[in-house]
Amino acid sequence: MPEAMQAHVELPTGSLKVSLRRADWPLHELCGFAARHNPKRGFLFVSKVLGKHWPCKPSVMRAAHVALAAKLAAPGDAPALFIGLAETATGLGQGVFEQYLERFGPGSALYVQTTRYPLSGAEMLPFLERHSHAQNLRLHVPEREDWAGLFKRARLLVLVDDELSTGDTYLSLIAAYSARNPALEEIAAVSLCNFMDEPGQARFREQLALLDAAGVPPRRVSFPALVEGQFTFSANPDFQAPPPPAAQADMNCRRAYNSGASARLGSDASLEVPESLVAGLVRTLPRDEPVLVLGSGEFMHPAFVLGAALEDAGLEIRVQSTTRSPVLVGASIGSRLSLPDLYGEGIPNALYNFKAEDYGAVLLCHESPGDGNDSSLATSLQLLGARSVGFNGGLAA
Repeated sequence: MPEAMQAHVELPTGSLKVSLRRADWPLHELCGFAARHNPKRGFLFVSKVLGKHWPCKPSVMRAAHVALAAKLAAPGDAPALFIGLAETATGLGQGVFEQYLERFGPGSALYVQTTRYPLSGAEMLPFLERHSHAQNLRLHVPEREDWAGLFKRARLLVLVDDELSTGDTYLSLIAAYSARNPALEEIAAVSLCNFMDEPGQARFREQLALLDAAGVPPRRVSFPALVEGQFTFSANPDFQAPPPPAAQADMNCRRAYNSGASARLGSDASLEVPESLVAGLVRTLPRDEPVLVLGSGEFMHPAFVLGAALEDAGLEIRVQSTTRSPVLVGASIGSRLSLPDLYGEGIPNALYNFKAEDYGAVLLCHESPGDGNDSSLATSLQLLGARSVGFNGGLAA
C-alpha cells in the first residue's frame, strides 16, 4: 500500500496502525498522531488542517472547508442545520457551513456549535462524548425566534467533527436533537478523517434506526470525509501515567464569556471582522516573518477569519487554538505550553507545537469579558508575547 495511504506509529500508550481505502488528500498532509493523556483513549489523530494542535495556513484550512462543503447535498425545502462539535471542530464546522452558504446562498443553512459551557436561561440539549477527557457537552437552542424555528424544522442535519471512529458521539447528539425535530429526514456525518469501517457504518445505521419513532421513515445517512479508512490500536499494558488534569468544572452561568462572534446560540451568515481592524494590523504586523493568529479554546473560528483576511492582505499567517485536551509530548506533539484558563473555571489550557521564535508576532483572539484586565488574560499575553484581540465588548488589537 502506498505511503500516502497508511501509517504505523509507536506511542508510549501503544501501537497505532492506520490504512486508508480512499483519500482525497495524502494522509501525512492531513494528520499526524500523538498519545492522549487520557485513560479512556490512548491515541490522538493530530489534524494538520484544523488549526488546533498544529499551526496551519488559513488558505489550507479554507481548502479543507471547501472540499467538505462540496460533498454535501442542497438543503431542500428547509435550511440545513449545521452543528460543529466542541471543542476541536467548532471552527471546522463553521468553516464548512460558510462554504455551504457560498454554494447555495443566504438562507440555505443555520449553524450552531456545541459547547462545554452552559448558558443560563437558554434551552439546552445535553449529550455525551464518552471517550473524551470532558464528556459533558451541550447544544443550545438559538434564542432568536426565527433561528429557533429553523433549528426545530431542519430536514438535513450536518454534523461536523475532525475525525469519526465509532460514531457514538454523533448518535448521542442525534438522539438529543431528533427528540425536538421528529421530521428530520437526512443526516450527513461529516469529518476530515472517517475511520469507521463498513461494519461500523452498518452498526451506526442500526443504532440510528432505533432512535426513529414509530411511523417515521428511516433517516438517510451519509459520511462525507476527505479520507476513509480504518485503524487498530494495541494498548501498551506497561504504560502508566499520572492522572490527567481536570477538564470540566460545574459552572451554571457562562453568559459573560459568550461574545457576539460566538455561534453557541446560532449564526446564519458568514462571520466578518471589521476592515479597519485588518487594515490597522496590516500596517503594524511584520511582513518578513510569520504571524500566529491564536484562538482560545472552542472560540476558534474568529481567529481563522481574521487570519484569512490578513493572509489575503499579503501577510504570512498561521492559525491555531489553545485547548483543554491533555496530550503527551512526543510523535506529532513537539512541545506543550501551559496557559491559564480564560473562561474563569480554573481548567488548565495548553498550546501545542508552539515556538515563540517561529513568529514575528502573535495575536490572541479571545472573548474574555469586561475591559481586558483579567489576570488570566494578562498572564497569557505575557507568556505568549502576544497582542490582545478581544471580541467581547468591542474589537481592539
